[in-house]
Amino acid sequence: DISVIQSPPPGRRAIRNIICRFTDRVIREAIQLELQRGGQVFFLHNWVRSLPSMQRYLQRIVPNARFALAHGKMNEAELEDIMTRFVDRKIDVLICTTIIESGLDIPSANTIIINRADRFGLSQLHQIRGRVGRSVERAYAYFLIPGLSAITKDARQRLEALSDYSEVGSGYQLATHDLEMRGAGNLLGKSQSGHVAAVGFDLYNRLLERAVMEVKGQINQIGKDPEVNLPVAGYLPEDYIPDLEQRLELYARLSRLDTEEEIFELERETVDRYGSGGKEVENLFELTALKIQLRQIGATCLQAKENLLTLQLDQVDQNLLLKLNSIKDIRPEKLIVENNTQVKLTIKIGDPLHLLQTARMFVKKMT
Repeated sequence: DISVIQSPPPGRRAIRNIICRFTDRVIREAIQLELQRGGQVFFLHNWVRSLPSMQRYLQRIVPNARFALAHGKMNEAELEDIMTRFVDRKIDVLICTTIIESGLDIPSANTIIINRADRFGLSQLHQIRGRVGRSVERAYAYFLIPGLSAITKDARQRLEALSDYSEVGSGYQLATHDLEMRGAGNLLGKSQSGHVAAVGFDLYNRLLERAVMEVKGQINQIGKDPEVNLPVAGYLPEDYIPDLEQRLELYARLSRLDTEEEIFELERETVDRYGSGGKEVENLFELTALKIQLRQIGATCLQAKENLLTLQLDQVDQNLLLKLNSIKDIRPEKLIVENNTQVKLTIKIGDPLHLLQTARMFVKKMT
C-alpha cells in the first residue's frame, strides 16, 4: 500500500516543458527571458571534461550573463563557495552536471536547460526538472536534443511522458509509466525486462507467486479458483463508486482475499468509505465468501439451473460423504452424489439472495 500526496504547496505552479533542438537562438532566448524577470538559470551539461568549453560557448552567445561551473570533481570548499554565490544571486547561470539532481531548493532559479536530455532516464529527468519551480513563479524546463530523428524510440517515449505528466503532483503517474516502459523485471529468469505491461502488475505478481509455489511443490495448497454460476447479480455499481480506478482496485483486493474474516473487514471498510451499497454490493461480498468456501473443499464449479444446485468436486471422500448425510437443516428435496465428483442438491430457488445464502450454508457444512 502506498500514500500519494497530490496537493501542491500553496501557489505552486506546473513547470512548462519545452522539447527542442540545441540552437543558439533557443538557448539565448531561454537565458535572456529568465534574466529579464530577475531569475537565475541552471544549465545542465553532464560531461565534466567539456564543461569549460560549454562555458566559453554560453559566454559568447549571452555576454551579459555571469557564469560559473559546478561538478562533483571540485573540492568541497570550491564547490561550497560557488553554490553560496549562486544562492546569493552573484551568479546568473550555473553550468553544472547532475550534481544538482537532489537536495537543492533555490526559489530564484526558475529555468533549467538540460543538454542532451535524450541520454537521461525518465525518473532522473523528473528529478532534475524539480530543481526549478520552487516558488510561485512560472518555471521553464528546456530539454535539448539533436533532433527527433536522431534519438532513439525509448528516448522519445521518455520525453513525451515528461510532457504529458507535467502537472504538480503527477510523479506517481510518471513512475507508473516508467514501470510500464522498462518492465518490472523477470524475477525468475536471467533477463531484466519482463512483460508486466501486457498483463498488469497485480496479475503479474499472482502469476509469479503461483510459479514460485510450483517450484516448491506447494501448488496443491493454492487451490483452483472455482466457477460460480448462480442467478445472482453481484458487482460494484458506477453510482456507488464513480471512480473507475477505485472500483478496479476494490475488485482486485476482493480477488486476493483468502478468509471470511478478511472479507468482513473489507466490507466494513467499504461501507465506511462509500456508504451502504445495494443488493448488488451485498451479493458481491457473499459471492466472494462462497468462492473461498468452495476452494476449501476442493470444488471446481457450483451452478444453479431450475431447481437443481450442482456442485462439482475434485473428489468426494468418505469424510465428506458423512458430512453430506448429516446435513438436515437445509432439508433438500434430493441429494445425489455421482461418480464421487458431483453433488446434486434439489432445492426450491426463490429469492436470489436466499439462494446464495442457502448455497453458502450448504457448502459451509461440508468444510
